[in-house]
Amino acid sequence: MSHSPGKEASISTEKKRIDLGVNEGVYEALVRLSAKRRQPLAGVSRSLIEQVLEHQKGLHFSRVADEGLSRLQKRVAHTTAWE
Repeated sequence: MSHSPGKEASISTEKKRIDLGVNEGVYEALVRLSAKRRQPLAGVSRSLIEQVLEHQKGLHFSRVADEGLSRLQKRVAHTTAWE
């Protein structure tokens, strides 16, 4: 089943489903990891996608923080701030 905007899945589930094509090397790596973890291929794939999304979110907020720090003109010493 593939994900198509505007089409509802015929399977009744709370989880959204996607059909994801991967190259042979990625597939083989997922199969090996699935066997090593003793988890279904779909579960391993979902876990890896979630980890990457969290990592990307962290990178985004790190960039935002770096941009904010680079715009600061004046900095106050720690001892001055707590006087």
